[in-house]
Amino acid sequence: MSGTSFDAVDVSLIETDGKDKIFPIHQTSLNYTNKEREIYFNKGYRNFKEIKKIIDSKHIKAIKKIIAETKLKKKDIDLISLHGQTLSHNPKQKWTWQYCNSELIKNYFKIKVVSDFRLKDINSGGEGAPLVPIYHYNLVKDTLSDRPIGIINIGGISNITVIDKSEKVYGFDIGPGNGPLDSIIFNRLGANFDNKGNIARSGKVNQKITRDLLITLRNDLSNRTFDRKAIDDLCIEKTKKLSTSSALASLSEVIATIFKEKLKKYALKKIILTGGGRKNLNLVDLLKKKIVSEIIMAEDVGWDGDGLEAQAFAYLGVRSLLGLDITYDTTTGIRTPASGGVLFNVSA
Repeated sequence: MSGTSFDAVDVSLIETDGKDKIFPIHQTSLNYTNKEREIYFNKGYRNFKEIKKIIDSKHIKAIKKIIAETKLKKKDIDLISLHGQTLSHNPKQKWTWQYCNSELIKNYFKIKVVSDFRLKDINSGGEGAPLVPIYHYNLVKDTLSDRPIGIINIGGISNITVIDKSEKVYGFDIGPGNGPLDSIIFNRLGANFDNKGNIARSGKVNQKITRDLLITLRNDLSNRTFDRKAIDDLCIEKTKKLSTSSALASLSEVIATIFKEKLKKYALKKIILTGGGRKNLNLVDLLKKKIVSEIIMAEDVGWDGDGLEAQAFAYLGVRSLLGLDITYDTTTGIRTPASGGVLFNVSA
């Protein structure tokens, strides 16, 4: 999977029964090149044939990479769960689009594929995201006793799974994550990210722009889930007159403030951070200043913070194959729990 970020394709190999037995085996990733990112972010759909080719090729190479690193044979793999690249997610219009050519992947590896995880949920009245809360719940239910607890993935968009004292599970997008920060860095400096948040830390927060952006985002963030491109474009436009360091500093302040506001009512005892944003130490420091909950990293509880999302979709693929629920009213807003995913089976 590459989610919304288009920084790399992450691949995880796990063994699971799709229920409570989860054994991560190996994690790897394959980065998109700067040239590929330039084509994706700046040419957009004007060159969609080339973008499709890049995405498909990168996924094939990433899958081949994990097979080589684990010295497995293709016959040892039962299923490929394929999330793909999120090109668009607009819950207000009941529209979501994750691209990777499932038929191509199936035929190349001669392994059955499950993909299009969000389609059934969207068509049944849900928002199509987030899908990972059931995985998070089964990771922590027998190993971590802290309740209420939150697992936050800081990706292009930040999302959270909340497990309360009664073991009820909630999931929703918090707001912007790495998305606008990475976009500004890439557009202005040609780099993929602000290493450890050092550039943002050297900048000055513009209070007026921060206030204006918070007002706009509070109005726009009324859904459970959000479109990364829309949020990135808004943040880039609002900060375009600021220096790079001050734009990043101001956006980091906005992101941390939204986290504080969205999470306050849950009174979380502990928060576990996953995803690339956990490496932005400036943002993590801001979160720790604004939020009273204990904040720790995925690695502090023995998880792979880079591989957790890919693990989750491997797990969801098995649940889909078994017809088990993956979406719920407290996560996507679907009326009744449902399974999901589309199976691309290998001909006998």
